[in-house]
Formats: sequence, structure tokens, C-alpha cells
Amino acid sequence: MHVQIMIFDGPRSKAHLEASQRAGRERISPLVEADPALQAGLLGSLRAVAPDGTEVIVELARDDAALDALAQVVMSSQLLPGENPALLTGPSRVDRYVVTDLFGPLAELAAGRGDDQCDAAAERPSARSVTRSRPVVGSAGG
Repeated sequence: MHVQIMIFDGPRSKAHLEASQRAGRERISPLVEADPALQAGLLGSLRAVAPDGTEVIVELARDDAALDALAQVVMSSQLLPGENPALLTGPSRVDRYVVTDLFGPLAELAAGRGDDQCDAAAERPSARSVTRSRPVVGSAGG
């Protein structure tokens, strides 16, 4: 299992946050849902926002290829009517990691998927170990 963490440093305005949320819900999610390969390769994502507008998007995937495919789909997608590219700046940084340990309910969910990589990570006793993969140049912005 692989993880990609995209950080959009704050301060960021309410308009930036709303634009990012709209892009995720109305443009990016439908693209993923319409692509069987992305659906198979991506395990889920979350978006978190700090009071100053700093935003973090975490993507879980079976492998780096799924994250690369997601980035390609997002970067080549057409903006929706009313989307302002000035508000959809790329992330400040993007890091990728290989998951080596899972714990708690997430480990139980992963083990139930029948995914060899998820099963192996879920069987490890500690959740503190993460191996850094290659940094990503460019972004899956939005």
C-alpha cells in the first residue's frame, strides 16, 4: 500500500478552500468513479483543513502507478464551468510513502480486502514505520 500526502500551505482564503473542495467533489471524484483502473488502484482519500487554511490531502493506493494515473487524470481534466484556475494552485509539496504498518480498525479493514500488500502491512505489530518513496514532481492539484 502506498500513501501520497499533498500539503497546501496556509494561509489560504475561504475562496481557495471552497474551490479545492468543489474540485475534489465535482470534478476529481467523478473522474475516479468513471475509471475502473483508478477505482481498482485507489483505496481512498481524506482532506483535512487547519484554521489558517492549510490543507492536506492524503491518498491511499495499491501502488505508485495508481497515484501516477490519478495525477495524470487530474492534471489533464477540463475545469468545470465557474472554476477559477487562480484559486486552484498546486500543492506546496507532495510526498509519497510505502505503508509498512497498519493498526486499529484500518488494519482490520485492509486485512479483509484480500489485498496482499494490505494484509502484510496489517499483520505487522507497529504503526510507526513508514518508508519514504520517491518525491513527486508536479502535482495532482485541486
